[in-house]
Amino acid sequence: QTEVDEASEGAAPGKGGSSAMPQKHNPVDATGAIASARLAVGVVPVILSAMAQEHERAVGGWQAEWAAIPGLFRFTASAVERVRGMIGGLQIEPAHMRANLALTGGLIMAESLTMALAPHVGRPEAHRIVQAACDDAIRSGMDLRQAALADAQVRAHLSPEEIDRALDPGGYLGSTDTFIDRALASYREVESSRGGV
Repeated sequence: QTEVDEASEGAAPGKGGSSAMPQKHNPVDATGAIASARLAVGVVPVILSAMAQEHERAVGGWQAEWAAIPGLFRFTASAVERVRGMIGGLQIEPAHMRANLALTGGLIMAESLTMALAPHVGRPEAHRIVQAACDDAIRSGMDLRQAALADAQVRAHLSPEEIDRALDPGGYLGSTDTFIDRALASYREVESSRGGV
């Protein structure tokens, strides 16, 4: 989407061009991966219903599997191949991500500010205080940082540095590093079993 523009598939000759809009690059790999995944899901009910066997692999169930299971593998392989193509040319736009995060004037980080304040006043009271600061920010046209710095209840417990830290999206990524480490470890394990990496 033009207004989001945080990530896109890499452009290549003959890939994803629009017949009507020369500037447009359609996400053909993402589209293909989603379509293949949906087709794979459509095969699952056949496989599940084939699991019911009346007596010693009765007729009908396993014959249905003959078409369904290869179809499931075909759709899954297609989705995987499309994702590989998409990731291979993925273009990330960090500046657009930062701009999109800034659209709310810091309000997107209200939960983080609440969690920073909660050890001092308790979660319900922190929620009430930050909600009031958010309302002030919206009403006055300030960003949340300005509203928090101007709020005596927030400032009674948090320094400007602590407020800045709480309102920094880069510091509020949860378990992201753990998930990345797990994904990379899994990738390395698969590659080493194939004789790669």
